[in-house]
Amino acid sequence: MFQVYNIEDQDTGSIEQNLKQKWIPLQQKDTQIAIKALITLKSHIQKQMIAFIESSLKYIQDLDNQVQELQLKSKQIGQLVYELPYQVYNNPNKLNILLQEQLVDCERIKQLLKNQLQNLVNSDILINCFQTIQKINFNDTITSLNRIFHPHQKQKDGKWICDQHQQQIRYIELKGEISNKLACENCRQYNKYGQYITIQNMKNKWNEYIIENLNSFNLAQDKLISKSNIIYQQIQSLTTYFQKLIEEINQQLNNQTKLENDQLHQQFQMMQQDWSEFTNSQLIDVAYIYAQKNYIELIEQEFMAKDIQISKMMNQTIGFCNMLVVQFESFLINWNNPLINQISNKDKIEQTNQAVPLNYKLQEQYNIKEEKCLSFAFNSDSNVLVVGCNRFIKVFQFRQGQLTQTQILDNHKDYVRCLYFMNRSNQFISGCNDCKIMIWSCDSNNLWYCQQVLEGHTDYIRAGVIMNNREDLIISGSDDRSIRFWSKKDNQWYCKQILNGHSNEIRSISLNVSSTQLISCSTGTEIFLTQYIQNNKQWCIMQIIQTNKCGYSLKFIKDDLFTFQPYDQGYLLIYKRDQENRNFQIIQELKINSKDNRWDFFSQQLIEEKSILLHKNGNTMNIIKINQKNNEFSVVQSIQNSDVYLYGAMTRDGKYLVTWDSDSICIRVRKYQQ
Repeated sequence: MFQVYNIEDQDTGSIEQNLKQKWIPLQQKDTQIAIKALITLKSHIQKQMIAFIESSLKYIQDLDNQVQELQLKSKQIGQLVYELPYQVYNNPNKLNILLQEQLVDCERIKQLLKNQLQNLVNSDILINCFQTIQKINFNDTITSLNRIFHPHQKQKDGKWICDQHQQQIRYIELKGEISNKLACENCRQYNKYGQYITIQNMKNKWNEYIIENLNSFNLAQDKLISKSNIIYQQIQSLTTYFQKLIEEINQQLNNQTKLENDQLHQQFQMMQQDWSEFTNSQLIDVAYIYAQKNYIELIEQEFMAKDIQISKMMNQTIGFCNMLVVQFESFLINWNNPLINQISNKDKIEQTNQAVPLNYKLQEQYNIKEEKCLSFAFNSDSNVLVVGCNRFIKVFQFRQGQLTQTQILDNHKDYVRCLYFMNRSNQFISGCNDCKIMIWSCDSNNLWYCQQVLEGHTDYIRAGVIMNNREDLIISGSDDRSIRFWSKKDNQWYCKQILNGHSNEIRSISLNVSSTQLISCSTGTEIFLTQYIQNNKQWCIMQIIQTNKCGYSLKFIKDDLFTFQPYDQGYLLIYKRDQENRNFQIIQELKINSKDNRWDFFSQQLIEEKSILLHKNGNTMNIIKINQKNNEFSVVQSIQNSDVYLYGAMTRDGKYLVTWDSDSICIRVRKYQQ
């Protein structure tokens, strides 16, 4: 590639020319290849980290299983020794054989653990990492550099031999049409009309061609990198802006959670002070404060005002975040598929006029084999999913549709049928066929533990466990025909009221948007409308709605609108409150898809952000779109199973639907697509 000089002719000018025009482009090319390899290596390492964490969690689970297995075998050996008949003691060899049979699995366990440990570090990702590192190569660049500073070391030509005459090839034919363009001296003599040039001349022309193209490549690449840096700087500026925004929001929230009333603040400080340290004037203040006895009321007044302000901030934040999510998804579509901008205006207009149906597409790569799963619940951020798998509660981390199991909770003794995640605290509730309700909290290590067990129900808890808006009230429905209202005092939940109006097993409960009315249905042919009476602070039955069929699912959509699923019927009833007599009446019978209407349990889920109702009837899960303007309901997608064992839940934003069905025996993830 580089010109060859004799050592005595080599000067600074020629070295500079070779470095600038010929070596720099080659060096920049190798540098870009190395940078790209390092970026790829970073991606591989991140994937390896995730894979290592997942494998480690599984390995820990396997270790726990092996510990249990060894404990069981140790217990069996102990029982074997104590229960051996007398004649076996007279035959030690027979006893030895029996014990060897019990201990033979130890070697198997040890080898299994070794193999699994080896798998933690042996993976395709690591192989890709080594292959990527091999791509970092400056050998050619170094060789070229040596040619500049050591011109006496001439480049060697290849030993190309003519197949016909077994002589060294010295020429190449550029413009001719002959099949063999390589020629030795004999070939050139036989083909006097060929347009040959020497190999050395071809080599020089090739070097010039390389330099020209490398310069063009580096010039174009510099422009692209410059524009990429602009995008990166914009993203960095955006990151800085959002960091400032988060800091301002945190400051406002801190201000809203502090006492601003000077008198209340002074009283609060006095409460922190030791009694023996009070001055005379402070003792007088204590007597005055106690005589007034309005401290709690003042606190409630101030904090109610602050609660209203924080609620406004929360609504604004949610609206802002939702707007960003929509813009972000639109940005990603154009980012990942820039050719979409080349669609003609006519095509865009036609697409805009077309109705976009809802579609939740199955993401097969995220399937997880699992035993019977009867209940699901996402937390408020939809990054944690809890699943009732038989009597266990399995906790999963949920990211971009991928589930990673992090914990198994085994406090319940029967099927876990109800799960509810709190919005205002990092807690969730579970209801079970063992008649118990459990409150679960998360510790500083992100591990869940049972904080309290609520006992009182005497039969299965399958109708639901729900909360009011303030989340200071838990409502549970049971097969024991009662609805229990649990209140909180001194950070402990207790049963505040028992409603015994139903004469049959309760199947479903739902609170209205304002948390002032409760509807419930049972195996009887009536729906109970219960209302909270502020004067006596009790829930009282206000209306009994007679139905032709018993029901097993209902849901408040608005304060004056709810749905009801009758047993063994292929339609969903929509009830609306009449403005004149204030009673609920049927306004629509929505035909839904189902082929098996046997009795089963599934709480309807309302996704307010997308106006979607998730509802199951028999063996079919129906996704129902709600027109909020005219209260019309329409089925937009259906998911069927061979039997009624089909359960699931949507994320709070309606982006993902997670289900379990008996056909696949898998937890399956579906993603919303337009």
